Amino acid sequence: MQADVDLQYIPARGVDGAAALDIFYTDFNEVFFYFEDEDQENLYDEIIRKILPDIKMARVFPLQGKSSVLKHASAEENSERSSQSIYVLDKDFDDLLNKKHTKSNIFYLDRYCIENYLIDEPAIAKVIIETYPKAKINDIESSINIDEIINNHNLIHLFKLFYCVQKLELGLKNCSKKCDHFTETKKRWILDKGKINEYEQEVLNKALELKRHPKLTDIQSDFRLKLPDQYSIHELVSGKFLLGLVFSYIKSKYSLGAISLDSFTYRIAKNCDLRSLTQLSISIRTFLKLQTANQTWSDL
Repeated sequence: MQADVDLQYIPARGVDGAAALDIFYTDFNEVFFYFEDEDQENLYDEIIRKILPDIKMARVFPLQGKSSVLKHASAEENSERSSQSIYVLDKDFDDLLNKKHTKSNIFYLDRYCIENYLIDEPAIAKVIIETYPKAKINDIESSINIDEIINNHNLIHLFKLFYCVQKLELGLKNCSKKCDHFTETKKRWILDKGKINEYEQEVLNKALELKRHPKLTDIQSDFRLKLPDQYSIHELVSGKFLLGLVFSYIKSKYSLGAISLDSFTYRIAKNCDLRSLTQLSISIRTFLKLQTANQTWSDL
Protein backbone atom coordinates (compact mmCIF):
# COMPACT_ATOMS: atom_id res chain seq x y z
CA MET A 1 0.00 0.00 0.00
CA GLN A 2 1.32 3.43 -0.89
CA ALA A 3 2.28 5.53 2.10
CA ASP A 4 0.54 8.83 2.69
CA VAL A 5 2.60 11.87 1.80
CA ASP A 6 2.92 14.65 4.35
CA LEU A 7 2.68 17.74 2.17
CA GLN A 8 4.39 19.96 4.73
CA TYR A 9 7.68 18.15 4.03
CA ILE A 10 7.56 18.74 0.27
CA PRO A 11 9.80 21.74 -0.41
CA ALA A 12 8.02 24.61 -2.14
CA ARG A 13 9.58 26.54 -5.00
CA GLY A 14 9.69 30.30 -4.75
CA VAL A 15 8.77 32.53 -7.68
CA ASP A 16 12.40 32.99 -8.73
CA GLY A 17 13.11 29.29 -8.33
CA ALA A 18 10.17 28.32 -10.52
CA ALA A 19 11.13 30.89 -13.14
CA ALA A 20 14.75 29.68 -13.26
CA LEU A 21 13.94 25.97 -13.36
CA ASP A 22 13.56 26.00 -17.14
CA ILE A 23 17.32 26.56 -17.51
CA PHE A 24 17.91 22.95 -16.49
CA TYR A 25 15.68 21.70 -19.30
CA THR A 26 17.07 23.81 -22.14
CA ASP A 27 18.80 20.89 -23.86
CA PHE A 28 15.92 18.47 -23.42
CA ASN A 29 12.75 20.24 -24.47
CA GLU A 30 11.56 21.79 -27.68
CA VAL A 31 8.99 24.12 -26.16
CA PHE A 32 8.58 25.75 -22.75
CA PHE A 33 5.07 26.62 -21.56
CA TYR A 34 4.50 29.17 -18.80
CA PHE A 35 1.24 29.49 -16.90
CA GLU A 36 0.02 31.49 -13.93
CA ASP A 37 -1.33 28.98 -11.43
CA GLU A 38 0.98 27.73 -8.72
CA ASP A 39 1.12 23.97 -8.06
CA GLN A 40 -0.86 23.10 -11.22
CA GLU A 41 1.98 21.63 -13.26
CA ASN A 42 0.24 18.26 -13.67
CA LEU A 43 -3.02 19.85 -14.79
CA TYR A 44 -1.34 22.02 -17.41
CA ASP A 45 0.87 19.17 -18.55
CA GLU A 46 -2.28 17.14 -19.23
CA ILE A 47 -3.87 20.03 -21.12
CA ILE A 48 -0.80 20.70 -23.29
CA ARG A 49 -0.42 17.01 -24.06
CA LYS A 50 -4.01 16.94 -25.33
CA ILE A 51 -4.19 20.14 -27.34
CA LEU A 52 -0.66 19.93 -28.79
CA PRO A 53 0.07 16.20 -29.13
CA ASP A 54 2.45 16.78 -32.05
CA ILE A 55 4.98 18.59 -29.86
CA LYS A 56 7.40 15.83 -28.99
CA MET A 57 8.89 17.40 -25.89
CA ALA A 58 7.37 20.14 -23.78
CA ARG A 59 7.92 21.42 -20.28
CA VAL A 60 5.34 23.24 -18.19
CA PHE A 61 6.26 25.93 -15.67
CA PRO A 62 3.59 27.45 -13.38
CA LEU A 63 5.06 30.81 -12.31
CA GLN A 64 2.81 31.78 -9.41
CA GLY A 65 0.76 34.61 -10.87
CA LYS A 66 0.31 36.76 -13.95
CA SER A 67 2.90 39.35 -12.93
CA SER A 68 5.54 36.62 -12.63
CA VAL A 69 4.68 35.27 -16.08
CA LEU A 70 4.89 38.73 -17.64
CA LYS A 71 8.16 39.45 -15.84
CA HIS A 72 9.65 36.24 -17.20
CA ALA A 73 8.40 37.01 -20.71
CA SER A 74 10.05 40.45 -20.73
CA ALA A 75 13.32 39.51 -18.99
CA GLU A 76 16.36 40.11 -21.20
CA GLU A 77 18.05 36.91 -20.05
CA ASN A 78 15.16 34.88 -21.49
CA SER A 79 15.19 36.53 -24.92
CA GLU A 80 17.38 33.84 -26.50
CA ARG A 81 14.72 31.24 -25.77
CA SER A 82 11.76 33.41 -26.79
CA SER A 83 11.15 31.38 -29.96
CA GLN A 84 10.71 28.27 -27.79
CA SER A 85 8.75 29.95 -25.01
CA ILE A 86 4.96 30.11 -24.87
CA TYR A 87 3.25 32.25 -22.22
CA VAL A 88 -0.43 31.44 -21.64
CA LEU A 89 -2.40 33.96 -19.59
CA ASP A 90 -5.88 33.87 -18.11
CA LYS A 91 -8.09 36.52 -19.67
CA ASP A 92 -9.59 37.57 -16.34
CA PHE A 93 -11.02 41.08 -16.86
CA ASP A 94 -7.94 42.21 -18.80
CA ASP A 95 -9.88 42.78 -22.02
CA LEU A 96 -12.48 44.92 -20.26
CA LEU A 97 -9.83 46.87 -18.36
CA ASN A 98 -7.63 47.33 -21.42
CA LYS A 99 -4.74 45.55 -19.68
CA LYS A 100 -3.90 42.90 -22.26
CA HIS A 101 -0.22 42.65 -23.13
CA THR A 102 0.80 42.22 -26.75
CA LYS A 103 3.85 40.11 -27.49
CA SER A 104 4.14 37.44 -30.15
CA ASN A 105 4.66 34.60 -27.67
CA ILE A 106 2.02 35.72 -25.15
CA PHE A 107 -1.33 34.01 -25.66
CA TYR A 108 -4.49 34.99 -23.81
CA LEU A 109 -7.29 32.54 -23.20
CA ASP A 110 -10.56 33.73 -24.73
CA ARG A 111 -12.41 32.66 -21.58
CA TYR A 112 -11.89 33.96 -18.07
CA CYS A 113 -9.41 31.25 -17.03
CA ILE A 114 -8.34 27.70 -17.90
CA GLU A 115 -10.98 26.11 -15.66
CA ASN A 116 -13.73 27.57 -17.84
CA TYR A 117 -12.76 25.02 -20.49
CA LEU A 118 -13.31 22.19 -18.00
CA ILE A 119 -17.02 22.88 -17.45
CA ASP A 120 -17.87 19.93 -19.66
CA GLU A 121 -20.78 17.59 -18.87
CA PRO A 122 -19.51 14.52 -20.81
CA ALA A 123 -16.15 14.75 -19.01
CA ILE A 124 -17.85 15.23 -15.63
CA ALA A 125 -20.03 12.19 -16.37
CA LYS A 126 -16.90 10.10 -16.92
CA VAL A 127 -15.52 11.25 -13.57
CA ILE A 128 -18.75 10.05 -11.93
CA ILE A 129 -18.46 6.72 -13.76
CA GLU A 130 -15.07 6.22 -12.10
CA THR A 131 -16.99 5.96 -8.81
CA TYR A 132 -19.96 4.06 -10.28
CA PRO A 133 -18.48 1.93 -13.10
CA LYS A 134 -21.69 -0.09 -13.53
CA ALA A 135 -23.81 3.01 -14.21
CA LYS A 136 -24.79 3.85 -17.78
CA ILE A 137 -22.92 6.87 -19.10
CA ASN A 138 -25.99 8.15 -21.00
CA ASP A 139 -28.07 8.09 -17.82
CA ILE A 140 -25.40 10.02 -15.95
CA GLU A 141 -25.01 12.62 -18.71
CA SER A 142 -28.75 13.24 -18.90
CA SER A 143 -29.05 13.65 -15.12
CA ILE A 144 -26.17 16.07 -14.51
CA ASN A 145 -27.82 19.31 -15.70
CA ILE A 146 -25.22 21.85 -14.61
CA ASP A 147 -26.77 24.54 -16.81
CA GLU A 148 -29.02 25.62 -13.95
CA ILE A 149 -25.86 26.40 -11.95
CA ILE A 150 -23.99 28.18 -14.74
CA ASN A 151 -26.83 30.16 -16.32
CA ASN A 152 -27.71 31.90 -13.10
CA HIS A 153 -28.52 35.61 -13.01
CA ASN A 154 -27.09 35.90 -9.50
CA LEU A 155 -23.75 34.61 -10.80
CA ILE A 156 -23.61 37.27 -13.50
CA HIS A 157 -24.67 39.90 -10.95
CA LEU A 158 -21.88 38.88 -8.58
CA PHE A 159 -19.13 39.00 -11.19
CA LYS A 160 -20.40 42.34 -12.40
CA LEU A 161 -19.73 43.50 -8.83
CA PHE A 162 -16.23 42.04 -8.97
CA TYR A 163 -15.64 43.83 -12.26
CA CYS A 164 -16.87 47.07 -10.71
CA VAL A 165 -14.36 46.75 -7.87
CA GLN A 166 -11.51 46.40 -10.34
CA LYS A 167 -12.75 48.98 -12.85
CA LEU A 168 -13.24 51.69 -10.23
CA GLU A 169 -10.19 50.59 -8.23
CA LEU A 170 -12.08 50.22 -4.98
CA GLY A 171 -9.51 47.99 -3.30
CA LEU A 172 -11.99 45.38 -2.05
CA LYS A 173 -11.32 41.67 -2.27
CA ASN A 174 -13.22 40.38 -5.29
CA CYS A 175 -12.55 37.45 -7.66
CA SER A 176 -10.25 35.74 -5.17
CA LYS A 177 -13.15 35.22 -2.77
CA LYS A 178 -14.13 31.56 -2.41
CA CYS A 179 -17.49 30.61 -3.85
CA ASP A 180 -18.53 29.32 -0.40
CA HIS A 181 -18.54 32.94 0.76
CA PHE A 182 -21.63 33.57 -1.38
CA THR A 183 -23.52 30.27 -1.18
CA GLU A 184 -26.12 28.76 1.08
CA THR A 185 -24.59 27.02 4.08
CA LYS A 186 -26.11 23.58 3.45
CA LYS A 187 -26.17 23.74 -0.35
CA ARG A 188 -22.81 25.08 -1.44
CA TRP A 189 -23.81 25.14 -5.10
CA ILE A 190 -26.72 27.57 -4.62
CA LEU A 191 -25.86 31.26 -4.48
CA ASP A 192 -27.33 33.20 -1.57
CA LYS A 193 -28.90 36.40 -2.91
CA GLY A 194 -28.73 37.99 0.52
CA LYS A 195 -24.95 37.53 0.74
CA ILE A 196 -24.53 39.00 -2.74
CA ASN A 197 -26.67 41.99 -1.77
CA GLU A 198 -24.48 42.54 1.31
CA TYR A 199 -21.39 42.56 -0.88
CA GLU A 200 -23.05 44.98 -3.31
CA GLN A 201 -23.76 47.38 -0.47
CA GLU A 202 -20.12 47.10 0.59
CA VAL A 203 -19.08 48.03 -2.96
CA LEU A 204 -21.45 51.02 -3.05
CA ASN A 205 -20.24 52.23 0.34
CA LYS A 206 -16.61 51.97 -0.73
CA ALA A 207 -17.26 53.91 -3.94
CA LEU A 208 -18.95 56.63 -1.87
CA GLU A 209 -16.08 56.69 0.63
CA LEU A 210 -13.53 57.07 -2.18
CA LYS A 211 -15.69 59.74 -3.85
CA ARG A 212 -15.82 58.06 -7.22
CA HIS A 213 -17.37 60.37 -9.80
CA PRO A 214 -19.94 60.15 -11.22
CA LYS A 215 -21.51 58.78 -8.06
CA LEU A 216 -22.09 55.04 -8.23
CA THR A 217 -25.76 54.31 -7.57
CA ASP A 218 -26.73 51.36 -9.78
CA ILE A 219 -23.90 48.97 -10.56
CA GLN A 220 -25.86 46.90 -13.05
CA SER A 221 -26.72 49.87 -15.29
CA ASP A 222 -23.75 52.20 -14.73
CA PHE A 223 -22.30 53.24 -18.13
CA ARG A 224 -18.74 52.67 -16.91
CA LEU A 225 -19.50 49.00 -16.34
CA LYS A 226 -21.27 48.21 -19.59
CA LEU A 227 -20.20 44.86 -21.04
CA PRO A 228 -19.68 44.20 -24.75
CA ASP A 229 -22.64 42.75 -26.63
CA GLN A 230 -22.78 38.94 -26.64
CA TYR A 231 -20.32 38.73 -23.74
CA SER A 232 -20.63 35.11 -22.61
CA ILE A 233 -20.82 33.64 -19.13
CA HIS A 234 -17.42 32.00 -19.63
CA GLU A 235 -15.86 35.35 -20.50
CA LEU A 236 -17.27 37.09 -17.43
CA VAL A 237 -17.28 34.44 -14.70
CA SER A 238 -14.19 32.68 -13.35
CA GLY A 239 -14.06 28.96 -14.11
CA LYS A 240 -12.46 28.41 -10.71
CA PHE A 241 -15.58 29.85 -9.10
CA LEU A 242 -17.85 27.86 -11.43
CA LEU A 243 -16.00 24.61 -10.80
CA GLY A 244 -16.31 25.18 -7.06
CA LEU A 245 -20.10 25.35 -7.43
CA VAL A 246 -20.25 22.41 -9.84
CA PHE A 247 -17.98 20.34 -7.57
CA SER A 248 -20.21 20.87 -4.53
CA TYR A 249 -23.30 20.02 -6.59
CA ILE A 250 -21.85 16.86 -8.19
CA LYS A 251 -20.25 15.63 -4.98
CA SER A 252 -23.55 15.97 -3.12
CA LYS A 253 -25.83 14.63 -5.86
CA TYR A 254 -23.72 11.56 -6.63
CA SER A 255 -22.15 10.95 -3.20
CA LEU A 256 -18.58 11.01 -4.51
CA GLY A 257 -17.08 10.76 -1.04
CA ALA A 258 -13.68 12.18 -0.11
CA ILE A 259 -12.64 13.49 -3.53
CA SER A 260 -11.01 16.94 -3.39
CA LEU A 261 -11.67 19.85 -5.74
CA ASP A 262 -8.12 19.58 -7.12
CA SER A 263 -8.62 15.89 -7.86
CA PHE A 264 -12.02 16.58 -9.43
CA THR A 265 -10.50 19.26 -11.67
CA TYR A 266 -7.62 17.05 -12.79
CA ARG A 267 -9.92 14.11 -13.52
CA ILE A 268 -12.13 16.31 -15.68
CA ALA A 269 -9.06 17.42 -17.64
CA LYS A 270 -8.08 13.80 -18.22
CA ASN A 271 -11.57 12.97 -19.47
CA CYS A 272 -12.20 16.15 -21.49
CA ASP A 273 -11.48 16.37 -25.24
CA LEU A 274 -10.71 20.11 -24.82
CA ARG A 275 -11.98 20.98 -28.29
CA SER A 276 -12.90 24.36 -26.85
CA LEU A 277 -9.16 25.11 -26.78
CA THR A 278 -8.75 24.52 -30.52
CA GLN A 279 -8.17 28.20 -31.27
CA LEU A 280 -5.38 28.40 -28.69
CA SER A 281 -3.80 25.29 -30.19
CA ILE A 282 -3.94 26.79 -33.70
CA SER A 283 -2.44 30.09 -32.53
CA ILE A 284 0.45 28.38 -30.76
CA ARG A 285 1.15 26.11 -33.72
CA THR A 286 1.16 29.10 -36.07
CA PHE A 287 3.66 30.91 -33.85
CA LEU A 288 5.97 27.89 -33.61
CA LYS A 289 5.88 27.26 -37.35
CA LEU A 290 6.80 30.87 -37.97
CA GLN A 291 9.72 30.63 -35.54
CA THR A 292 10.92 27.45 -37.25
CA ALA A 293 10.70 29.12 -40.66
CA ASN A 294 12.62 32.16 -39.42
CA GLN A 295 15.32 29.94 -37.93
CA THR A 296 15.62 28.03 -41.21
CA TRP A 297 16.13 31.25 -43.18
CA SER A 298 18.70 32.55 -40.69
CA ASP A 299 20.69 29.32 -41.04
CA LEU A 300 20.93 29.64 -44.84
